[in-house]
Amino acid sequence: IRNAHQGKRGLVLNVSSLSAEVPTPLLAVYSASKSYVMTLSAALAAEYAPRNIDVDCHAPAFVVSAMSKRRRPTWDCPTPEAYVRASLAKAGRADWTSYSPYWSHGLFEFIVRSLPLPTTYLIARNGTMHENIKRAVFRKKAREQAAA
Repeated sequence: IRNAHQGKRGLVLNVSSLSAEVPTPLLAVYSASKSYVMTLSAALAAEYAPRNIDVDCHAPAFVVSAMSKRRRPTWDCPTPEAYVRASLAKAGRADWTSYSPYWSHGLFEFIVRSLPLPTTYLIARNGTMHENIKRAVFRKKAREQAAA
């Protein structure tokens, strides 16, 4: 950013997570660090707007990857390529700093930000989802050890 020239356009694209919107049990440090990325991005966006530098912070939900433990794309879990296409198509074009450019992730984000759902409900729902993921990982490891 320091070397950006006045009069030209620039883009900083940070990646956060939908986990930044609601505290995430079992992923507390991850969730908190992604919230930090959102806040940092908003501050940088305000700081560098006069220099024609956009700062976006994309907040995906699950994407097919080893980290998400999702192997096949679904309506709410795109391939990395599909997510990147949506991300680059919207980069620098939003009126807000932090958003989810993939359509179904944007829908989740809208629900979390707009509907009057109690935070305790969202945290509990998030916690249950991650407990289920953790149990599935342990079951898979047990099967693999039994087969070995």
